[in-house]
Amino acid sequence: KLVFPGSFLLAILALRAPFAQKILAFGTGPNRFLEACFVFFLALFFIRLIDSCIQGRFLRKRVPFPLPRVLHALILVVLYVLILFMILKGILGINITPFLATSAILTGILGLAFQGVLSNILSGMSLHLTKSFGRGDWVRIRDTEGVVMDTNWRETRIFDRSFNVVVIPNNIVAAEIITNFSSPDNKSAVALPVKAGYESPPALVLKLLREAAREVPGVLTAPAPASYIMSYDDLGISYLLKFWISDYSRKQATATEAGRHVW
Repeated sequence: KLVFPGSFLLAILALRAPFAQKILAFGTGPNRFLEACFVFFLALFFIRLIDSCIQGRFLRKRVPFPLPRVLHALILVVLYVLILFMILKGILGINITPFLATSAILTGILGLAFQGVLSNILSGMSLHLTKSFGRGDWVRIRDTEGVVMDTNWRETRIFDRSFNVVVIPNNIVAAEIITNFSSPDNKSAVALPVKAGYESPPALVLKLLREAAREVPGVLTAPAPASYIMSYDDLGISYLLKFWISDYSRKQATATEAGRHVW
């Protein structure tokens, strides 16, 4: 990150050296331009230096950077443009009002042309700022259930249970109901419906359901498994066995093992 602005700073310093001034015989105009370039790349150097130090600190602590990549890049671009306008007006004495007017018109045209892209970008920022989910979380979005691989400026990538990568545009993600199975913690409840005949005493069935769940590896002891009577039907009584797991990736395997123990 520092090589690009550092190289230009060295080149400008070389051009501003006395021997270079004598050889090239720069006038007032080129010297003022070199001064403006020097200030711009110096500001660029320090911004990138501070940014690298902050990101390096999070990297050393093995903590994810709090800002999404798209928002981080947008902040840097805004800083660069502000510094450029300040240099144009303060050092070169250029009236930047026409640039501002032109940039406003250009922004409007680009906004209409890239409406879908901008919608995805803003939706991505909203998802990150609200912390709806993070990388590594198990989520369900619409009919897709899986682990979040990444969220960039345009899309969210989910690795589903069929070992496929599902790419969902951010504007669709923001408009859908999101179920995050990793929040507020890794505990998730699994419900297993069971039906038994009227000849089986309900108290015994409820007890056996809880005992069956406790024998399954991966089922948490706290909260403890619970069982309920759901309804009395024509062919028997409907029960519900509810237990909690911490590894949501093994939900189906754990539910299958619990069903085997119930049988």
